[in-house]
Amino acid sequence: RHTRLLNVTGVQTCALTISVIDLRSPDLVAGFASAGTTELVIVHGFGELTVYVPETVTVEIAVTLGVGEIALLDAGSEGIGRSAAVTVPGTSPDGGRLLLTIEQGLGVVTVSR
Repeated sequence: RHTRLLNVTGVQTCALTISVIDLRSPDLVAGFASAGTTELVIVHGFGELTVYVPETVTVEIAVTLGVGEIALLDAGSEGIGRSAAVTVPGTSPDGGRLLLTIEQGLGVVTVSR
């Protein structure tokens, strides 16, 4: 079962971005737990992207990056045409599951707890 926690619409355009997405707020953590499985897709053109995920949630991360560096929960990869995937269990058996997909053209993608 997939549940929409956030309703985000619109397009943002800029030349270079440094973006931080923090998914550790208490409201989001509670939403992940009650939803069962939540799917989040992030498309980021270029720049630096850092995503923070909660400790309690099991996270399945898949990243596709044209050129740059990927760091997923302390596992790294860099170069051209990179992709990486990892599944990390949460600290709570009832914390829910987050399916996180990131697509980026150029730059650095970091996912941390």
